[in-house]
Amino acid sequence: KPNKEQRARITVPNLLVEDLARELKAPATIAEPLVNWVLDYLTRYWSVGFDRLVFDLAATRDEETQFALEVLGIEVKERKVTDGGIARLRAIVGTIIKYLERTGFVQYVREDYTVNLVKN
Repeated sequence: KPNKEQRARITVPNLLVEDLARELKAPATIAEPLVNWVLDYLTRYWSVGFDRLVFDLAATRDEETQFALEVLGIEVKERKVTDGGIARLRAIVGTIIKYLERTGFVQYVREDYTVNLVKN
């Protein structure tokens, strides 16, 4: 299994991160690790259900990503869609996907809630 350094890194335009940060009302230093986590995840699992993505983000052990979630006030008590933290995280992931979709990094198939990495 390749480690992070061996996998192809996707470089996200600063403008995308800044626009996302503005929408999340958070600094770019908080938005960027979340965008990078989502893209890194999608380089491993190029097609994933939206809620699977949300639950796996909630469970990440990556310290920078965890810190970003804490700064955004995300506190997940239960891995259920009815959990307040999960509901807020779903909104944030939806926003991240929207920005990544606009720039052509991902495709979000709304009919079956699947997020696909666009392979260039």
